[in-house]
Amino acid sequence: MTATPVTHRSQAFVESILRLEPRVAAFDCDGTLWSGDGGERFFAWELEEKLVPDDVARAMTARYAEYKDGNVPEDVMCGAMVTMHRGMIEADVQRAATRFFDLYFVEQIFP
Repeated sequence: MTATPVTHRSQAFVESILRLEPRVAAFDCDGTLWSGDGGERFFAWELEEKLVPDDVARAMTARYAEYKDGNVPEDVMCGAMVTMHRGMIEADVQRAATRFFDLYFVEQIFP
């Protein structure tokens, strides 16, 4: 399998960081350090790509609306977003996450 140019760019970026032998890493999925809520965007993308069954997508969309209205705590919503993958093959979810990251998020990361 040949890497796409975007995958190659993200791999090159990761390698450039690893060469520095960092002792600390920061991860930002909610727009604190750079713009864009990676978690929310991945959730929406998964639904658009129909990576989860329709009944799960409907239930999660309704639950997310409750969260946005302030009726569901953030930790509960995060748990729900993870459990929506129940029954899926982990490697498939990881491949989807990598694809999303390479297509939509890697360009937002600055060295």
